[in-house]
Amino acid sequence: TCALPICQDKHLLSLQNSTMSLPEKNEWDDETEKKDEWEDETETKDDKGDNEDVDIDNENNILMFKKFEDMEINETVLRGIFNAGFVSPAPFQRTIIPTCIANKDKHVVVEAATGSGKTLCFLIVAANSIKPTIKRTQVLVLSPVRELAYQIYDEALKLFKDSPISVAFHRGTTAGKQGVKSVGDKYMTTNMDHFGHEHIVISTPQRCLALFTEPTFVMQPNRKIHLNPQFIQEVVIDECDKILSTSERHSDMAYQVHEILALMPNARQSLYSATMSENTKLHGNELDAMYLKFVANEKIGNTVDHYWVGLQDERDKYACLENILRGINNAGSVFVFASSILSAEEICRFLTDEKCSVDFIHGSLPQTMRDSAIKNFREGKTRILVSTELAARGIDINSVDLVFNFDLPSTGTDYMHRSGRAGRFGKRGIAISFVLPLGNARPADIIRIEKENNIQIEHLPPLESLKL
Repeated sequence: TCALPICQDKHLLSLQNSTMSLPEKNEWDDETEKKDEWEDETETKDDKGDNEDVDIDNENNILMFKKFEDMEINETVLRGIFNAGFVSPAPFQRTIIPTCIANKDKHVVVEAATGSGKTLCFLIVAANSIKPTIKRTQVLVLSPVRELAYQIYDEALKLFKDSPISVAFHRGTTAGKQGVKSVGDKYMTTNMDHFGHEHIVISTPQRCLALFTEPTFVMQPNRKIHLNPQFIQEVVIDECDKILSTSERHSDMAYQVHEILALMPNARQSLYSATMSENTKLHGNELDAMYLKFVANEKIGNTVDHYWVGLQDERDKYACLENILRGINNAGSVFVFASSILSAEEICRFLTDEKCSVDFIHGSLPQTMRDSAIKNFREGKTRILVSTELAARGIDINSVDLVFNFDLPSTGTDYMHRSGRAGRFGKRGIAISFVLPLGNARPADIIRIEKENNIQIEHLPPLESLKL
């Protein structure tokens, strides 16, 4: 039971079924040979869980409790948990919450599957150290996209309703008078008396950095916001592998986060994601962070059936998509992922012409249109949502049965995040990938994704044999 050295004085704590197990080799450095096993559990409001006895690793201060009230959670936060309707913690939360609270002076890097309950987990842990009587921002929560940031705010709204702990959500800006940024109605708070000084601030990195460096004018109530880093004691980075990526596509976000962290060098950093990039691991090692990886008997590949279809050219994808959608008519909500804005809009036009209930989102759409598309999809008013990589992470939709990779993602990690939109909340799902060109051999891209994720992607069988 114990510690696995990553490098000198660094440890990875692997948690299997909420118990500790010692892998035979360094899993961070040997990802191609042994991939993580995850349990796709949601933060259900009445999770019965298993009743197995669990070992406690006293040496590394790893704890496990099956009841929220047995954890070292303060009364204010505990009341919020029960008022929100949560009865018992999900398996992931039973270990991660008390362990992070017990190790409050350590930076942490937490890895667990999509749908495991990470949002509730980090909100509870971060709020547990807040001093409500001090009306200053004490916790930052950073998310890579506004939709996910709002989803976190919505969860916090349930948790801290009628609570002395206040929460604010900030999102994108538009140009205002004399160079001052205008947020308009894009600022939300649970307590206007704490305006500009809410205990928890949730935002994207770009927006958050602006709150520290520029005066921000809010039309209602016609005042300015300028965050002060002095009292911030914890920074939560959700989807940390994407936020800290130095790829050309995301490098600006990584720079913004490092600029923010430089303003509060003594704040605890808590990093969460379903997958871990090399940049995240390096960042964690520099912090001498505690690594917590939740490992379970089931991996995401066991809740989602993966298939591929070989096609001759790009035009065949449209006909194939239509045939499958009509052939699997018992599917609930459907995600279709495209590699570009142009492709996403073209797919949406095609499906609209075919009389399908469809909408699309991408980063260039006005925020109101993005919000409306996701809201309608979540409420079942729209059956199909076409998206770029924007919706691949974190956005929780209960009834997604089917995910299409109209265009294959560039990495195995992106594939897992896309396919992880299905098979959530105890349901099974199907992921279907279109591959060009048609051939008898197993496509190289499919083999690469299989190896990177330790999953099997089968050739698509007759549609009548598919089960949801």
